[in-house]
Amino acid sequence: MSQSNFFISNDEVRTILLHLLKTNDVLIFNGRFFNNEYPEHINDINEITDLKELTFWLKNDSIMPKGIYISEGELIGKFHFDNYIDPIIEFTNCVWTERLISPGRIFYKAGWIKNERLKDQHIKWALRVSKLFNKGLKKYDLWRISSSVERWVLQGGLLELGKGGRRIGKEDLIQDNNVL
Repeated sequence: MSQSNFFISNDEVRTILLHLLKTNDVLIFNGRFFNNEYPEHINDINEITDLKELTFWLKNDSIMPKGIYISEGELIGKFHFDNYIDPIIEFTNCVWTERLISPGRIFYKAGWIKNERLKDQHIKWALRVSKLFNKGLKKYDLWRISSSVERWVLQGGLLELGKGGRRIGKEDLIQDNNVL
């Protein structure tokens, strides 16, 4: 399992998504839960209906994107990919309010895919995607921040480390990491 937490702007997310689409290695799906077994992937960044949650599927010749039916709970009747055995990365975007930003993340499980060749491809691909998201970000404790978000915090914005969690402001950034 691997997870990377970050604070980036929507413009930075779009730039990363454009890069991913240009590699031709990935299928991108709106959301994590789908209305049918074979959800349609996006072909163009303008087809993304909401940047809140996306699923990245590594193109391959072993497994095609096929959702698993959810038979109980609040999502009954929906479909999802299995993050243990499917070559996916889950993306959750940062949540912005007027003065507060909560972290975004990418998440994947590595090493559970049954096909050894695909498992190796997935691990290498997931590491490349993780590096792409982290490229140019300043590392703090367990999260990373882009320079544009750092500037926003220095102008009065706050980072929230998880819903209801610790809030990081200008003084914290300056004190902890000698920003400026």
